Amino acid sequence: MSWAQQRQRIRQAVEAGVAARTSPQGSELLRLPNAQQLLLVRPDGQPTRAGQFYYQLVGRRPPSRRFNEAQPLVRDGPNDYILLRGGAKKLVRSLQPDGNYRVTKLGKAFFKDK
Repeated sequence: MSWAQQRQRIRQAVEAGVAARTSPQGSELLRLPNAQQLLLVRPDGQPTRAGQFYYQLVGRRPPSRRFNEAQPLVRDGPNDYILLRGGAKKLVRSLQPDGNYRVTKLGKAFFKDK
């Protein structure tokens, strides 16, 4: 399929209200009108050319290369963690003795659109 055809099919999918979905491996996929799936973001977080076009079209930023934004928090005592795409567990916030959370720089990026 040519790049012009891909762009047209991406536009059709967006107009039909089709949203990208995340695969179990961490890729972002878009189901096209012809029942094919198009790779938007690789499992390592790198957007494809089609992905860059899609996110520009829908007016959203591409997913983070560092972590999957849709993942649940991992609680360990008073601390909340997320898993980076490389598999490392990183702190995003910790509960302080006064009952308030201290959010890390990574946590601010993770909670930005939530």
